[in-house]
Amino acid sequence: MNFDVRPIEMGTTASLYPAVDAAAVWSRLPLRYRTSVGIAALGTDPIDLLVFETGERHVVTLEDLMKSLNGIESPSMRLAVIGFDFTEEARIRIRSLGGRIFAEQNVWD
Repeated sequence: MNFDVRPIEMGTTASLYPAVDAAAVWSRLPLRYRTSVGIAALGTDPIDLLVFETGERHVVTLEDLMKSLNGIESPSMRLAVIGFDFTEEARIRIRSLGGRIFAEQNVWD
């Protein structure tokens, strides 16, 4: 399993799993996020998975997102980002990358 874990702040880490097979997505998710992620919405092709494991209901900011993506040239057009919640700026950036957002706090996105 090849992935990158980066500390963000206050007990929050970001784990980037490149090219995860659709059948393996569940094994990469913390239990608390499994009800927030619509696996069927991800399709059957491999996907880059960015998981923010948060401490104290951390809302992921644009700065957090950029730190977690720092050092990679560009995520694939198949990107799913999972976390407790995201600021509007972070949501806009994720969408601009063609990514899907799955938030525990706001599952409507």
